[in-house]
Amino acid sequence: MTGERKIVRKGMVGGLIAGLACAVLPMSAPAQTVGNDQIKQLQDQIRKIQREYQSQIHGLQKQLDDLKAAQTAPKAPPPAPPAPGLALPPPGGVLPPPVPGGPGAPPPAPTLGEVAAAAKRGIFGTGIDVSMANSFIEAASIFRTRNETADIASDFNTGIPMPNNPNYHLSEFRESAHQSRLSVVARGDSSNWAPTSRPISRARG
Repeated sequence: MTGERKIVRKGMVGGLIAGLACAVLPMSAPAQTVGNDQIKQLQDQIRKIQREYQSQIHGLQKQLDDLKAAQTAPKAPPPAPPAPGLALPPPGGVLPPPVPGGPGAPPPAPTLGEVAAAAKRGIFGTGIDVSMANSFIEAASIFRTRNETADIASDFNTGIPMPNNPNYHLSEFRESAHQSRLSVVARGDSSNWAPTSRPISRARG
């Protein structure tokens, strides 16, 4: 009996082990296949990202090489702009005539109207402009207790009267414009003056 029980127990334990093995194996196989698929997908994504980065790096490197080549290439100097109002004459040729009113041309002669208008200006219509700048008038007042009969400047040598002089007892009050200054500047255009006399020609007989 004991031998049969042992055999039955061993058979039951073996059946349980076999059942557990059958139950675990089908579950582990799908889990392994699912894990392998995810790993492959992640590896594919990593490879794709690496390829994109490599293509971007190649594009940037090409742009950098182009910029370096453009900087090292010799550049032609820009042409100098011509001076305004000046034209260079052709080499070995004759100078062109001056343009009226341009640089190097003589000033135009004044017309009769301009001469008459200039003659009407100035003082009394003479065409002469008069300026009295730097002119001033001084009004000085002098008072002395002793009469020196002198102007602004006192004579300290012999001008001060002594007690035996009648001017010693007289005071003095004067007003003087002695230090006033008058300055006149007259300006006129000589081209506005027409000759009023003609040269006299003598006939030889």
